[in-house]
Amino acid sequence: MSNRPAVPAPEFRMAIVGDVNITLPSQFPTVVLRETEAPRRQLSFAVGMQDGVGLSHALRRVPTPRPLTHELITHVLSGFDIDVVAIRLVGRQGKTYFAELDLRGRTGRNVYSCRPTDALAIALHQAVPVPILIDSRLFEEEGDVAPWTPPEPSPGVGITAQVTPSTDAEPEAMGEDGRASTREDERGGSTTIPVEDAATSEGAIAGTGVEVESVDGNAEIDSAGPADGPSDQSSAEPRSSAAPGSGVGAPFAANEAEETVRP
Repeated sequence: MSNRPAVPAPEFRMAIVGDVNITLPSQFPTVVLRETEAPRRQLSFAVGMQDGVGLSHALRRVPTPRPLTHELITHVLSGFDIDVVAIRLVGRQGKTYFAELDLRGRTGRNVYSCRPTDALAIALHQAVPVPILIDSRLFEEEGDVAPWTPPEPSPGVGITAQVTPSTDAEPEAMGEDGRASTREDERGGSTTIPVEDAATSEGAIAGTGVEVESVDGNAEIDSAGPADGPSDQSSAEPRSSAAPGSGVGAPFAANEAEETVRP
């Protein structure tokens, strides 16, 4: 097990797009992000001209004859019921910043790596304000800031579960359908076994008064105890499923009586 201390998750600060401008003699637009709470620090970085124009249009809600790329993406996301949960600035390498686009839809939530200008433009085109989150290290540290990644779990760490078998029934055999038949204790009751095992068990249960009934493809054995009378199952009277007093099955009983007394 590793003894390295866990790297704490970074703190994110809420910010807004303060301005997109060009400061001479620079030839590139500068994006200014401001914290919404004290100490209200600023984070500025240069972007390409085309990216700066698109971000400036989104910030100032400037209408265009045809939808720009980020406005088109906003319409597509809305058509598929995908919400922009947040955007995050998570790292820096030289003068290049790294951002994440956090989306949530019907299939779940996903985070995509992207450029800050694309994430900011998509966020500004949303009807509902989207949180703009900045890793606090980008305000506090100079130079490169690596994006934070969650630590991997240590190998061998898990949960051990102990299973205690039940003592009420003991396994007897495994049927072809993968179901095991069981024998209950001496308190009585019924036992369910596969149908194919019922035919094999018929000779074993003959003479004990145990009746076998087929229920949904399984044979149910009534093990309440031996019945009074002859143990030969061939002499058992057939049982009718008709309700008592309905008259169904009476003609058959009458015919059998006539054949019995006929000389």
